[in-house]
Amino acid sequence: MREYVIAIDGGGTKTLGVLYDSDGREITRTVQGFSNFAVNQDLSRTHIAKTIARLIESIDDNASVIIQIGIAGFSQLKTACAYEKELEARFNAPVNIVSDADIALHAVAGGTDETVLMAIGGTGSAVMVKDGTNIMMRGGFGHLLGDPGSAYHVVIEALKKVVCEEESGQERSLLSERLLTAIGADDYRDIKSFLYGNDKNAIAALSKTIGEAAGEHDADAIRLLKEEGRLLAVQLVRAAKTIDNKATLKIALHGGFVEHAPYVKKSVLDELDENLNDYHIIENTTETVKGAYHLAVSRLTQR
Repeated sequence: MREYVIAIDGGGTKTLGVLYDSDGREITRTVQGFSNFAVNQDLSRTHIAKTIARLIESIDDNASVIIQIGIAGFSQLKTACAYEKELEARFNAPVNIVSDADIALHAVAGGTDETVLMAIGGTGSAVMVKDGTNIMMRGGFGHLLGDPGSAYHVVIEALKKVVCEEESGQERSLLSERLLTAIGADDYRDIKSFLYGNDKNAIAALSKTIGEAAGEHDADAIRLLKEEGRLLAVQLVRAAKTIDNKATLKIALHGGFVEHAPYVKKSVLDELDENLNDYHIIENTTETVKGAYHLAVSRLTQR
């Protein structure tokens, strides 16, 4: 009997599904609408079901398939087990659902049991550790506890600076001018309405304005971005020191903020150089969805 894996990477802009054979060869793929459970659970469920249905069409009736899903906003899915059973009944196949960070880590590890650390610097921040078959998360507590090393955190720090300038009677800086313009504020007190009237993703998107200011050599923007890189590296160093493995540490940097915001990645590397003796940065080019395939295979071998 032929065996297949349906691997799904669900995020805030799209749901990517890929059908693999048992050897990891791609058979076909499909893209549907977003599937972030922190944004809209009903639409996310609809898009996931459409993704599975499209891929199952390519499987022979006498073949077996397992479904591995990595989903954004996984922590908002309070009934994960019930949802897995719902999908299993609908598609007659075993289903496992984890966070999108989990499959990203497996994509980096490439199906091996090597020890890998992955710093996630996106809207939020966290560090994932894969030590053999054990997976742990460090940080990732969300914006209420800080999310240091993330796009959200740098925006909050920048807006705090705006308030400090205004209430200290200082001349408004270039960065402050850009931020207030970006949120359409007539007065600095409008920051309050912006923060309480928008979700975490919308607030984090303002980090692009900080990056643009840094590109114009604004000292405040550069300082803030470098500090976020340092804070993300601090989490990596803390996690690294909990690992007994004496081999060269393999570290990956994942997320739009750490990968693309100016100064952040270099600041991470500078901090790692100062605090870790032996590490190697993995320049991962594997699609995150392939991590769902690797995770599915590891689940099969553990049975």
